[in-house]
Amino acid sequence: MGRPRIHFHLWLVALLALVARIVAVPLWRHRFDGIGEQAYLDAFHGAQWNASTQVYPVLAHLYSSLGRLFDSPQVLLSLNLMAGITTIVAAAWWAKKKWGTSVAWMVAILLALSPTHAFWSTSIYNVALPQCLLVCAVALGGWRGAICVALACNMRVELALLAPVIWLLSDWKSALGAAGAVVAWWSLDGTTSAPYFESAPAIASPTEALSVNVWIPDYLGPLGEPLGLVLVVLAIQRHNLLLFAAAAWVHLVGSAFDDYGTRHALLGGFCLIALLATTTGWRKTLPLFAASLLLFELTQLHSRYRMSEKDFVSQLPNVPEKSAVPSGCMEIHDDPQHGDSHWAHRKDWPKGCVLWVETRSHTGWTSRGLQDRRLRMHRTYTLTPSFTIQHPGGMRLYYEVER
Repeated sequence: MGRPRIHFHLWLVALLALVARIVAVPLWRHRFDGIGEQAYLDAFHGAQWNASTQVYPVLAHLYSSLGRLFDSPQVLLSLNLMAGITTIVAAAWWAKKKWGTSVAWMVAILLALSPTHAFWSTSIYNVALPQCLLVCAVALGGWRGAICVALACNMRVELALLAPVIWLLSDWKSALGAAGAVVAWWSLDGTTSAPYFESAPAIASPTEALSVNVWIPDYLGPLGEPLGLVLVVLAIQRHNLLLFAAAAWVHLVGSAFDDYGTRHALLGGFCLIALLATTTGWRKTLPLFAASLLLFELTQLHSRYRMSEKDFVSQLPNVPEKSAVPSGCMEIHDDPQHGDSHWAHRKDWPKGCVLWVETRSHTGWTSRGLQDRRLRMHRTYTLTPSFTIQHPGGMRLYYEVER
């Protein structure tokens, strides 16, 4: 069979996806925040950067080269946005080779409507580009696919753990590209700063993290949420069972990381989309319900993206406002690297008053990923709104935490 031709209408879907992303996640409202994005922005402006698990040399050098050609950092946002659109085209091409035009159309439409894919396509962090390379690897296959996987691993080393998924979706040659993670390790080993093992964030026990995160399939996107999971379970058939297994592997691997979030599970979400798109018989109606669910979540993303302080305060529960935290209360944090992280206290939970703080950055979506940490806190503990405190940076909501 000859190489499938990308139909003109597929580019129309890509154009619609571009418009949907610009409307749902307007680039002009983007604010570079978080250590990772800020470091990559510094590299673009020609400043010194330090190699770490948050700043990969391959991506930093790419951004630095672009900085010599362009002045506006909007070019970085545009690059990642186009990487997201390329992912849709590559996914459709792969689906057409395996299942035909109708499945390719459905894969393209569902991926175009995915809010998690849309969101991370507008961040300069090392998410959209490596994910694009993984899907291109699946579409290309063979040694060309292996090169794409190797490049992806040099932008996010833990993607090497997804080699079995690449094998399932494509072929063993492409999966061998995961060996590129060795180069990533070498490039992080003291070339510009601390060695890899010193720059890697301290993590909780993988077993401990797995026991918490495995129960939060929501990180796979709307199709991992309760209603979406119903559609997924109904869509499972013998011919697409491997797609479900691939998504499950992505989720299991990600769950072993204490800071697991939607940015780690994009390939799993793609597998669930492909699963729904390949349904037959009466199940062919399920992708239509999935498209409606994704579209609804995409429209909700617009209000959550870079949520304003006014919107955050307007939805706070009716609790008293205080001037300071009551004495005798211990505040735990959702950041795994913080000394008083909730992970650090799980084996020896503090007695008495335990508090956790929720800010606007937790409720709105930002590239810092605090929205994922918020979800983990709400799913893992019993949280009772207690009071608010007005800080210089904005209002903070304090919860009482119980295990």
